[in-house]
Amino acid sequence: MKSKNRSMLGVTAAVLLALVGGLLLWQNSDSSESGAVEEPVVEVQVLIARRDIPAGEPASTMADNAYAFVELVPIPEDQVEPGALESTDNLDELALARNVTSHLVTNGAQLTVEDFIVPGQQELSALPDIEDDLFEITVAMEPQRAFGGNLRAGNTVAILGSFEAEGDRPGQTVVILESVLITNVQSEQLFSQEQLSSDPLAPSLAPTSRLFVTFGIPVDDLERLTYGIEFGRIWIAHQRSEATIDGSKVRDRESVVRSLTDPVEEVDENTPATAEDTVEVDGDGAG
Repeated sequence: MKSKNRSMLGVTAAVLLALVGGLLLWQNSDSSESGAVEEPVVEVQVLIARRDIPAGEPASTMADNAYAFVELVPIPEDQVEPGALESTDNLDELALARNVTSHLVTNGAQLTVEDFIVPGQQELSALPDIEDDLFEITVAMEPQRAFGGNLRAGNTVAILGSFEAEGDRPGQTVVILESVLITNVQSEQLFSQEQLSSDPLAPSLAPTSRLFVTFGIPVDDLERLTYGIEFGRIWIAHQRSEATIDGSKVRDRESVVRSLTDPVEEVDENTPATAEDTVEVDGDGAG
């Protein structure tokens, strides 16, 4: 009887061992499948715009001041756009071919070969349309006389001229042109990496060198603007869509001082009314 019981226990133990072994084998197999090592993500370094780059920006300017325009960022290979620029050497190559940006490249966008063209081969999509009967003229100006440098192609501005005294004629200032289209803006000097700030609330930097502002104007305005440049000093005021120069006047020292100091004429309530002030009343004159 004892021998029979031992046999039953041995069989039971064998079955249990087999079940446990199978369970462990299944768990190990399932764990191996779920914990399979994924292939590493392949990354490629590409040039990313670190600020908005306007249409018409020369590749040569970007190559000479790459730190102000772009940064090299690694991104997954499957996210790289066709023709993406992978080093600043690509900018040098585009500069040699005299390429410029064909449209506005926004901050954070990848730069690609398709973002550049040779001027004249294709219209710059983000530059303003210029009428065929307009002339373009470029003026060098200090930033403070050019809206602090906050000018972009496509802006509409008014231009003031200030002229020094001559003989018996006093110095004068007046709006000489309005609704003038800006077709291009260039700067002699770009900001360095140390000057740039990533803080969106930080004050924006003002240019420290001259700006070269190009206007598109008809021939009559071309002559007036040239006269203002040659014989006076001009200032640019950004002109919003509903702003007009109605009420504009030629200003000299006397007229400016008078407008600030002349007292406003007041009516004295104790002064007797004159005949002109009397109000006629219909009927029997009862008020």
